[in-house]
Amino acid sequence: MALLAINTCENTCAVLVRTQAGDTLRTIEMRTGHDRALAELTGQTLKAASVSAQNIERIAVSIGPGSFTGVRIGVAFARALALSCSAEIVGVHLLEVLATQALTSGVELGIGLRDIGRGQLGWCALGPQGLEQLPTVCEPEQLPDALLALAAGRAWTVFGDTSCGIEPVEDCPQVSMSVLANVAQVAALATNPAVPWYGRAPDAKLPGGIDPWA
Repeated sequence: MALLAINTCENTCAVLVRTQAGDTLRTIEMRTGHDRALAELTGQTLKAASVSAQNIERIAVSIGPGSFTGVRIGVAFARALALSCSAEIVGVHLLEVLATQALTSGVELGIGLRDIGRGQLGWCALGPQGLEQLPTVCEPEQLPDALLALAAGRAWTVFGDTSCGIEPVEDCPQVSMSVLANVAQVAALATNPAVPWYGRAPDAKLPGGIDPWA
């Protein structure tokens, strides 16, 4: 059986298929147009991995942070595909993926960091035993004190956007699809739903304040 991982939250459209034989990855650099590229790219990646849609056991989709359009496209596509092939589906937070990349040898606390716009930062923290800070949002001036309090003297590394101005930072503008798949493989279905995470309210709302993802 296979794992299918999808990321449309960034300036790429990325699809990875993981089987016992290894990983097959296809990516396209793009700022817009994920809706036109995702289905074809998924088909190409499955074909390259010699996997049929009916052999997909679990689908992982990035749920944010990212552009509103990109996040919605990936989640909607993954939900529809999971329904059509009776696969499990989990939502994977890109901040958790970045924190996982940061938690390397000699580091006791990995921090995932992203500029989510409107002058705010999204971040989370991962220790050897799991998440110590769930994905959250704060003002830039609040983050240094929050990190120091959480680290409590432990060695830590931040993976994220150097534009955030937080040190130390290991510049990591793109998440690793392989690490995203690793996170997805052990994610619990009940606590990792495929629901968009924007970090802030959308600029536009449906009439009556309807939430289409509720």
